[in-house]
Amino acid sequence: MDQTLSTPRARAGAELRRMCVIDRPLTPWVRRLAERDRHAWQTLEGAVRTAHADVITEAWPRIRAGFHAEAAWRSRIIAQQGLPLP
Repeated sequence: MDQTLSTPRARAGAELRRMCVIDRPLTPWVRRLAERDRHAWQTLEGAVRTAHADVITEAWPRIRAGFHAEAAWRSRIIAQQGLPLP
């Protein structure tokens, strides 16, 4: 979150414009984000922190366990069969 909040104005603006070109309108709030409006960035921070707390935090042990199980399974396959050739 700290890295996102410290994004330089030019980079934030460029990334937001790039995102909006795809399929999203450049709303007034997004425009304020691009301009590094303090209140817009505080709103973004609150939303990201809330989403993380409500969605990720509770599921994180399962996500992490799944990742480690997948990595262990793939490691065993590579150890047994080697890396596949293209």
